[in-house]
Amino acid sequence: MVMFNKNKLILITYLLIISLYIFPVSFSLEECFHLVEQGNSEAQWQLGQRYELGIDVGKNIQKAIVFYKKAAEQKHLKASKRLAEFYQNGTYLKKDIVLAAKYFAIANNLDVEEAIEKAKVGNEKNNEDTIEQSLNYIYGKNGKTKDIMTGFRMLYLCTRENISVQEVFVKCLCKTEKSIEILEYFDKDEQQEILCYLNDFFKKGYTDCGIILGKVALNNKEYKNAINYWQIADTSESWYYIGLVYDPNTDIALPLNLRKNEKLAIKAYKNSLIKNHNNDEARVSLGILYLLSKNEENKKYEEATENFNILLKKEPTNLNYMCLYGISGVIYTNQRIDNSNYTYELELEQLVIQRTRYLKFIERAAEKGNELAKSWLSSDNDNE
Repeated sequence: MVMFNKNKLILITYLLIISLYIFPVSFSLEECFHLVEQGNSEAQWQLGQRYELGIDVGKNIQKAIVFYKKAAEQKHLKASKRLAEFYQNGTYLKKDIVLAAKYFAIANNLDVEEAIEKAKVGNEKNNEDTIEQSLNYIYGKNGKTKDIMTGFRMLYLCTRENISVQEVFVKCLCKTEKSIEILEYFDKDEQQEILCYLNDFFKKGYTDCGIILGKVALNNKEYKNAINYWQIADTSESWYYIGLVYDPNTDIALPLNLRKNEKLAIKAYKNSLIKNHNNDEARVSLGILYLLSKNEENKKYEEATENFNILLKKEPTNLNYMCLYGISGVIYTNQRIDNSNYTYELELEQLVIQRTRYLKFIERAAEKGNELAKSWLSSDNDNE
């Protein structure tokens, strides 16, 4: 008597049911390959099933999709339905409502063109709603808590093959100060796609894209490319970044073929201020460069004092501006006292009074806890 293990019997029965109802094979593997060459749609469908499930062949989703598409081209209903499911759910294939509608139409013997048009209209309406919601997240409007990352992720999903949405995405990205952090939120393939959008609109004259492209190039240590993007952008912000690259006081390490250059840094900061007189970052950097320059030609204490005075008038309680204004003013008046012959004692007295006034700014900053002011007062810098 042959004895059967009860569990094995259940398993065999289950597998038989699966093979009969889920995967009703009517062709052998050899027959499938032979009939596929002849363009048999049923064989294409069955071979696709084998590759999807890994039956008698190595599991290979991409090959399964190839055979499903061949079968669907011949209006094979099951293959068309399977592809429609893939596109609808974003399984194995990139989610695409329009293509899902196309294959569902084939599977149900409906008018394909009509189904595609309806899907496009529905897709556009869904996109409009999604775009509106994404902008609400980016800017924190209409009851949405500001969530920049979520907003940009939603907006990105609507950019595929839609130039107008790509333009909205690019403009929003250029307006935010966190453009690089937002880019890093996406995976590498998505980043490359976004960089393509930026390049496309940069070529069309949207120069703000050049600022982001320059930052990306800088992060990749492509310094000349970064400078080139920023020069073409020709904005206050882009010239400021060029200044930072050349400025010896910054920690941006350059290769041997691109050296730090005070003159180029000063020129860049000046260009930045010409473009936007209110670029405080450029003004601070320019003032510090005038103050700390190792080149006598570029030591311009009067200009440094003027720049820090402009900043201090805008922010009277800023201790750093207060201190830097005082230091540059003291050094400037010392220079005038040392380098001039005064016929009238009154002129000299006026300079000494002026120096004392500058010194009080440093003392006031030190009293309020400014470390730079404290350090400077404890040294002999006021006698330079």
